[in-house]
Amino acid sequence: MRYGFFGAGNLGSAVIEGMIRSGKIFPQEITVFDKVSQKSVTEAYKVNGAGTVKELTGASDILFVAVKPADCREVFDEISKSFGDGNCAVVSTVAGLSLDEIDSIMQKRAPVARIMPNLNARHCKSVTAL
Repeated sequence: MRYGFFGAGNLGSAVIEGMIRSGKIFPQEITVFDKVSQKSVTEAYKVNGAGTVKELTGASDILFVAVKPADCREVFDEISKSFGDGNCAVVSTVAGLSLDEIDSIMQKRAPVARIMPNLNARHCKSVTAL
């Protein structure tokens, strides 16, 4: 399984760290795209970095979207335009945006789930709403 992260700030990096700490997911299975923190996250966790959103979606079976609500509509639109054959599933951590709204923005191009983890994901101790 390959995991992608669009956004690797506090929440995204906490989930990445927890996934790796679990011992069930390896750094080489994770690809990150983040305009601000990509370099620091790829160096800290030894995960892959994507140069474009299309590269990220192509490298992902499950794509986590961990961005600020103010940026999410643009991000979901960009993701949906980059899908090719064999679309990945999308998991949103974005607060305040319903599944129906995400489906509408993405024109139902991928299955979508919503989660709300907390920063304790970093230590594999998150209480996560699904």
